[in-house]
Amino acid sequence: MALKTVLIIFVSLGALLEFAQAISCRIDYCGTLFHCPTEVEICEGENQFIGWGNWCGCCQVCYTLLEKNENCNYTESLLFGAPLPTTLCKDDLKCIDGICTDLSTGTDKGTDIGTAAATATGKHKQRRRKRLGQRHQRQRQAQAQAQAQAQGQGQPRQQ
Repeated sequence: MALKTVLIIFVSLGALLEFAQAISCRIDYCGTLFHCPTEVEICEGENQFIGWGNWCGCCQVCYTLLEKNENCNYTESLLFGAPLPTTLCKDDLKCIDGICTDLSTGTDKGTDIGTAAATATGKHKQRRRKRLGQRHQRQRQAQAQAQAQAQGQGQPRQQ
């Protein structure tokens, strides 16, 4: 009986956390509720690129790509509300037990269901962040255009 109660509590907490994240990334979150830094840090080093960060993909962040056997311990960043990591394993590598590991050596990708699911989830998150980033960029452009027109600096379009 006690095991059943504990199981129900854990399932309920998991559902509650998932729901909280879903409502925290509403459509208007990036444009009105969340304010990004105006400038992205310098991101010109080797193996660095600018991507969309934070949980909802609103802000641009400088990411560093890690090589094989480099430390990629993300466990503390997976907690809801904790800052997301700014380091990622390169495309052909996967973070396994805190180390960027080459999956093509010694692992049959076809039988590793967990890796396949994680890869699919990662690609889904990348697509979602890209869409949110594009939406956020359009919102910023519209706001800047509205401000310029309100200040008399905007010129009407000629048709």
